[in-house]
Amino acid sequence: YVSLSSFKVMNPESILRNDFDQYITFIINKKFESCTQFMPQKIFDIIPKKSVVEMMEKTMNDPSISYIMSEPDVTNVSKIEKIEDNYYAILKYSMRMAIKYNWEKMPDYNPRDDEPDNETILIALKAQFGKENVSYNDSTKFFNVSSYKKVAAISKNGNSDWKFAVLDPQQIQLAKMILPSKIIEKGLD
Repeated sequence: YVSLSSFKVMNPESILRNDFDQYITFIINKKFESCTQFMPQKIFDIIPKKSVVEMMEKTMNDPSISYIMSEPDVTNVSKIEKIEDNYYAILKYSMRMAIKYNWEKMPDYNPRDDEPDNETILIALKAQFGKENVSYNDSTKFFNVSSYKKVAAISKNGNSDWKFAVLDPQQIQLAKMILPSKIIEKGLD
């Protein structure tokens, strides 16, 4: 005897959140090839998948920078809406990460040079992420950053198989090539 009530039917928003969690988990665990299954094909029409994976590996596996990322906290999912041939939603999330610069592993490191001033790095990170979202731990040498991001979620059927495109002002040109202008406007408001 199996109770039908034991089968939980997931609504489209729950499936979207679940797909997003898988996508971010792949990134946190540095499984970049796997995370590409959650990226829109249009990205790979512009930048070959191999190049995207190589860029992610180069950034996240750079020995001169250590990253520790926490699981994201989804703070809002917009209403799912159909635009042209796809369904879209804007997902807002926050994520904490710790960043440490390993100067001795920098390509142009010279042991006779002074280490860069952490205050200068702190100012740059505060400019990028917001003054109240960055701190420095002198004992661990990690910069602690809280980032708030938006991502466009895309699905052919509006229910499953969600793909994600980060809505980042620094990557706005790529977003304009793969997303409808209405979604970009919502994502950057």
